[in-house]
Amino acid sequence: MAVPNVKQIRRPQYVFSDDGESTHVDKLRGLMRYAPLKPSLIVEPNYLFLFAEEDKDYANKLYTTLKKGIGSFPGSEQFVGLPISTSKLEAMRLPNSVYRMGHEKQLFDAICDQVGKLSRVPDFAYIIGDNRWKYQRPTPYGAIKAGLLKNNIQSQMVTKQLMDADSQFRYAIPNVALSVLAKLGGVPWLVKRSQEPPALVIGVGTTVITDSHGRGKQRLLGYAICMMSNGLFLDLDFYGSATSQQEFLPNLVSGLTATLDRLQQTSSKISRVSLHVSHFERRETISAISSVLDSRKTKHPTPFEVLRLTHDSPFMVMDLSDTGYVAEEGTVVQLSRQHALLVMEGRIEKAPWKGRKPVTLEVHREYASNPSMPLDDSLHDLFYLGFVNWRGFGTKTKPATLAYAKLLSDRMADITAVAPEVADSLQSHGSSGSRLWFL
Repeated sequence: MAVPNVKQIRRPQYVFSDDGESTHVDKLRGLMRYAPLKPSLIVEPNYLFLFAEEDKDYANKLYTTLKKGIGSFPGSEQFVGLPISTSKLEAMRLPNSVYRMGHEKQLFDAICDQVGKLSRVPDFAYIIGDNRWKYQRPTPYGAIKAGLLKNNIQSQMVTKQLMDADSQFRYAIPNVALSVLAKLGGVPWLVKRSQEPPALVIGVGTTVITDSHGRGKQRLLGYAICMMSNGLFLDLDFYGSATSQQEFLPNLVSGLTATLDRLQQTSSKISRVSLHVSHFERRETISAISSVLDSRKTKHPTPFEVLRLTHDSPFMVMDLSDTGYVAEEGTVVQLSRQHALLVMEGRIEKAPWKGRKPVTLEVHREYASNPSMPLDDSLHDLFYLGFVNWRGFGTKTKPATLAYAKLLSDRMADITAVAPEVADSLQSHGSSGSRLWFL
């Protein structure tokens, strides 16, 4: 039996300027030292604070924190360049009764009605929420999100429980500001690469959505999350919904073909096209994606590949030289030419491991336009993509393609459970398609 090949990938540097000169080894400190690589598309947003009548004090606490800061967080304007003031803010206080379980449609209708009565359309909404909502579907969060998206309003929820836990709130509020910047079209940072042009990375997947309360026929929804391997988010495409796998596959093939045609016209300097799919995807879906790429081989010289990714693989990578046998993050164990293990979260150099179970990503290359194409560059990109998830500073256990896919699936299910028509409108690739509204 051949001994697996073991390599090491080091953490990337983060880039905070177009010329690539403003770099830092830490995301948070780099952002505070410099500024976001690209600011919000809206310089001075109009805000909406949306909350139940009994939660006014929480809304006031969140506003004060965003305005004045807390702990090492200097405030939204100083941190990510997003000023906030009472002159650019409106409040939407809703009756406590519409937040009760089973009243999600009334909550959705109330938001749609109240938005139309505001003196100005907000650019962004902060939602005072409850962490118990994550155990429900339909949920008040889905109703609120749907009502706001229907009016093209981006939003961010902050729970009461988080604000009650001061030590956690101090740690989490920078993540909130980061997510808001990304949802408003800003670019916090990218990862520094070699001189080789970045790859075009497309996370392709499906999700099953149902009507309210899980009733009604299930629908398969296809999507593609498009980004560059340096972390730049490009676009989000939906591929229609279908009631069966047989009906869905032609939608996926035609939709993916159109996505590739569009992106390759706009992204001339790319080293390759890498499509990521979760190991949960059916074999027929992966075969259909591979067939799309195979049909383009002669017309498009850019190398193509399909990678099937298993997050938190049952394989465990151990380092026998460490007292706890914990492998260092970035460790690559190449099992074969097209199969490798990548430690996404583990020991950092020689530091003792104090955390969760180390997280290993299993990578299978299912298709390559050139079978001799080495896997090394793809593994580097996968590791780096763990550091460009703009949902938070501590997110690194999944490549952004997988992390975004999970968030997108959850958000679409939440919205569909309350307002299927809003989910359908999102699939038509409206103005929210180029925003990270699902973060």
